[in-house]
Amino acid sequence: MNERIIELARQAECSETWGMDAWQFNKEELTKFAELVINECAQVCKTVGAERVSNADEKYQLGREMGAEVCHNTIKHHFGIKDE
Repeated sequence: MNERIIELARQAECSETWGMDAWQFNKEELTKFAELVINECAQVCKTVGAERVSNADEKYQLGREMGAEVCHNTIKHHFGIKDE
């Protein structure tokens, strides 16, 4: 399993069954884990939008930033996650 996913599961305080490569989630842990994953995906959109593109004019860069913001907001809205 991806190390970042494992880290997010631990942040959500999910129970890891040692030696069995298995995780146990109660409803609150599963909700918190899902929110962490969704927030991280939405943040990737913002990160991509913030990156400068070499030789790009300002209009292109602004469109990229706006598109990234729309992507970020759409992902969070789709899953009902409010900005903190």
